[in-house]
Amino acid sequence: MMSILNKFKSILEIKVTMKNGFMKEKYDLEHRVLDKFAKCVQIRHAKIQYITYFTPQVLSQNH
Repeated sequence: MMSILNKFKSILEIKVTMKNGFMKEKYDLEHRVLDKFAKCVQIRHAKIQYITYFTPQVLSQNH
């Protein structure tokens, strides 16, 4: 259970970083990690909230 909490903590840190507009090159990879994580623990709303931070360019590359 602790590893799940640690993963979620790192996801939240990524969200904060993205919101501040830094390190954008990281998110092409990191949002795929969140996608798998959200499905794994079934935190659908967390996935949706995270995706809203993405720019249209990032979304169009991957969807």
